This record gives sequence, C-alpha cells and structure tokens, in this order.
Amino acid sequence: MSGNKIITNLGLLLLAAVLIYLGYGWLGGSDSSSDAGLTADGFSQGIDGEDPSDEFLATLIGLQELNLKGDVFKSPVFKDLEDHSTVLVDQAPGRPNPFSPVNFEAVRSVGSRSATSSTSTSTSSR
Repeated sequence: MSGNKIITNLGLLLLAAVLIYLGYGWLGGSDSSSDAGLTADGFSQGIDGEDPSDEFLATLIGLQELNLKGDVFKSPVFKDLEDHSTVLVDQAPGRPNPFSPVNFEAVRSVGSRSATSSTSTSTSSR
C-alpha cells in the first residue's frame, strides 16, 4: 500500500515539475529576438541592430542644444525647498583589526588564563 502511495507522489511531483518548466518557458521565458547580442568585435548590439553608443551620442548631442537659464533658481518653488541633509560627526575608527572575530580580545584573554592555569596545575600535580 505504501509503495503505491510513494509512486503516486513521485508521479505527481514529476508532473508538477514538468508543468512548471513548460509554464516558465511559455510565460516567463525570454524571446531571443528581443535579447541584445554581441557583435563580432565583442561589443553589445541593440535590439534593432543599432549600436548603443549611437543612442548615447544622440542623447549627448541633444543635451548640447539644451539651454539652461537661472530662472529656475529664482522661482518660489525652488526657494521653498528644504535641506534635510544631516551633518556627519567625526568619530574615532572602530576596531584596530576589523577582520578579527568579535570579542577576540576577551576570548584570547580567557584562553591565556586557561593555558596558564593548566600549566600551573600540571606543574603542581608532579
């Protein structure tokens, strides 16, 4: 009876795994036509076959045409902005060795006390 139950559970588990795999491939899988690939020279290529640097250069050229005036700084909205930054206080650095275990000094001092006590007891027992 328990053998049939194990086989049934394994079958259901296998069926669930296959359904999850197929569902992921159908719903969540990436379409290879939308992936950006690499060109022969090793640089990435855009979705439409464009070089991403072309888009970047076009954006830079568009920024060159941008003319900023100082009117923004005179507007009441800008003047109503508040500075919420906090001033950092200079503090002494934390531990001399940040990679040593926490409470390393305490462990070392306890270890040295136990080592001295074990040597003293071993010498007194002789």
